[in-house]
Amino acid sequence: MPALSPTMQEGTIVKWYKKEGDAISPGDVLCDIQTDKAVVSMETEEEGVLAKIMMQEDSKDIKIGTLIAVMVEEGTDWTDLEIPSSESAPQVEAPVTVTGTSNQSDFSNSSIRVFLPSVRSLLDIYSIDASHLSPSGPNGRLLKGDVLKHIKDNNLKPVPVSMPDAPTLTVSGMDSVGLTEMPVLMPDAPTLTVSGMDSVGLTEMPVLMPDAPTLTVSGMDSVGLTEMPSSSIPKPIVQTRKPLAPAIESDDEYSDIPVSAMRKVIAKRLTESKSSIPYLYASANCQMDKLIKLRKQFKKNGVHLSVNDFIIKAASIALQTVPEVNSVWSNNGPRPSPTVDISIAVAIDNGLITPIVHGANNLNLEEISERVKSLAGRAREGKLKTDEFQGGSFCISNLGMYGITEFTAIINPPQTAIMAVGTSRLTIRHDKTPQTIMTVTLSADNRVIDETKAFEFIEQFKLNLESPSKMLL
Repeated sequence: MPALSPTMQEGTIVKWYKKEGDAISPGDVLCDIQTDKAVVSMETEEEGVLAKIMMQEDSKDIKIGTLIAVMVEEGTDWTDLEIPSSESAPQVEAPVTVTGTSNQSDFSNSSIRVFLPSVRSLLDIYSIDASHLSPSGPNGRLLKGDVLKHIKDNNLKPVPVSMPDAPTLTVSGMDSVGLTEMPVLMPDAPTLTVSGMDSVGLTEMPVLMPDAPTLTVSGMDSVGLTEMPSSSIPKPIVQTRKPLAPAIESDDEYSDIPVSAMRKVIAKRLTESKSSIPYLYASANCQMDKLIKLRKQFKKNGVHLSVNDFIIKAASIALQTVPEVNSVWSNNGPRPSPTVDISIAVAIDNGLITPIVHGANNLNLEEISERVKSLAGRAREGKLKTDEFQGGSFCISNLGMYGITEFTAIINPPQTAIMAVGTSRLTIRHDKTPQTIMTVTLSADNRVIDETKAFEFIEQFKLNLESPSKMLL
């Protein structure tokens, strides 16, 4: 499994274009691989015969460096193949079990089974033997849903819990203690032992006590408890508690959705961005009436341009004017980009990808429009080439088509800035005339771009958008 992108750690075999026994020439596409960014075709630079496919189609989460196929030289008997050692094959760790014996319900087949707290609680409350349940979790793990289903199917009720007998209280070391007329309300009267006191007399202490106990005191003689009517002796009290039984939920009410490799990488990279970059924000409202009028003129002439096409063109001119914003962050610090390569955020089914309009400053509006349509279409089909989504010197995220008024976007490292674009909306001027405005917000890396440069960029971008005819020159 090759590394087909800088951030790729594992991949999925989508499709094999060659089968075992096929001759392979340099430049042939062996298979399609789903990376963390897109579906990429794997080409070979070798010549020979595909002898063995080790990982079939739809094999998921294959680590980089794992053996996925074996080639042999042309003319070799590929059917008589010696598979490489297991060092090259994927290693699968077997679940570890610890053997032992116990009479508790969470032991089964002489191996220790570990439950989540919620599972353990349900087993205890309903007095269920876990060995009678069929686990559905990974590696034979018993899930909460398994227990809830068993409870519902068997119409089980919580089992009452009895309180333990009263403990024995011991005191030692008293002399000449006399306890009389002491009725005490206590279940199963304890034995009392006291130590370290002399000549203590306790009299006329009416306490209700069942079954007059023998009071043992070290260093004392003749302790007797008398006049304790049996009618006053209560029976031991057995208390029951009503457990807080969770509501029985059907497994059909929810489902676990696996996180794609792309979304894992997006989450990791954007978390690193927010935690390691000092952010600077700058916003502006752009007047859009002239641009809308120009778009209508193009449309009458059969040329269909989107607002996003004008935004890309206006940004490319502003990046030339303020080159500090057109930069990337390297290990040694900021590095200005020699070309204006604008990434466009595109939503796809399993995440987000940023195809690049290379050399946007050298393209006219129609060329930008055609380039964006092609990139966005292939991005949604997962057919972008690596150099079409890796790199870029600036990024634009436009949510205007979803009616979002304004928002702030997260910088995609190693880029140092990203511009968030909201929807165009009607407002009223001070003179009571209507106007159409659009809010843009620049998120910038303050290590590279200071407040002055951020203002200059936003101001230049706004001038370009509000005077769209200048972008036609």
